[in-house]
Amino acid sequence: MIKSRFSVILMLICAFLWSTGGILIKATTWNSFAITGSRSFIASFLVLGFLVVSHKKLTFSKTSCLASVLLSVAYFSFIGANKLTTAANAIVLQYTSTIFIMIYGVIFLKQKWRKKDVAAAVFTFLGIALFFIDGIGAGTTVGNLIAIFAGAVLGGMYFISGTVSLEERLSSIWLAHIITAVVGVPFVWITNAEFSVHNIIFILLLGIVQIGLPYILFALAVEKCPPFACSLIGVLEPLLNPVWVFLDIGEKPGITALFGALIVLSTVTMWCILGDTKKKKGAVK
Repeated sequence: MIKSRFSVILMLICAFLWSTGGILIKATTWNSFAITGSRSFIASFLVLGFLVVSHKKLTFSKTSCLASVLLSVAYFSFIGANKLTTAANAIVLQYTSTIFIMIYGVIFLKQKWRKKDVAAAVFTFLGIALFFIDGIGAGTTVGNLIAIFAGAVLGGMYFISGTVSLEERLSSIWLAHIITAVVGVPFVWITNAEFSVHNIIFILLLGIVQIGLPYILFALAVEKCPPFACSLIGVLEPLLNPVWVFLDIGEKPGITALFGALIVLSTVTMWCILGDTKKKKGAVK
């Protein structure tokens, strides 16, 4: 019980740290590719260090390598979306990755849609539609489309990762950072990024605090934290992300967009709750 509670605490910290992405990205003047590559370059050392300390080997397969490529694409897409649309739009639209996982299950595993799955898909895309109807505040249509693409790609990564071992999963995260760094870091010089103290501090925070450390905490938390708890705690990220940006620079989405966000988050959360409840009932039988 103590270990389970400790895992929940780790997951809470993880979601909190993930949520700082919007405000840190907005505070950095670098090009989105430069930010993404530099962030992953720093994070790769943390993930590799965790692998060494936990005595786990770098293990790769065709499946885990594909997961690495998808995660890398998701990194670039998410930061690109943050630069082109509001932090609220970027994180909420990316959060539709859960629904894309459901869609991939139907397409590739021939899974049948249940009533709750259909309802979740309908309400989620209704929420997304509200983002576009509202005019999306300070956001842009391109930024929102990229955010949805990030959700689709991230959903694919999670879908694939569920079929590999823990070592392969951790290795794929490390490889994703390496791929991202190789592609993105050159843009630091291509775009003549300003090496000011301000930018360097925020890049370090992005690499260490926003993405490096959280993935290590997540790897530790999922060992004991139930999927139900992880799903609910994960909702904190999209809820807190725009809050930090609003408090810092006053960026806020429109009323209709906020209503759309509420629909998306509520739908995905309820979908996770109902799915977890059904699993528990099945286990009792």
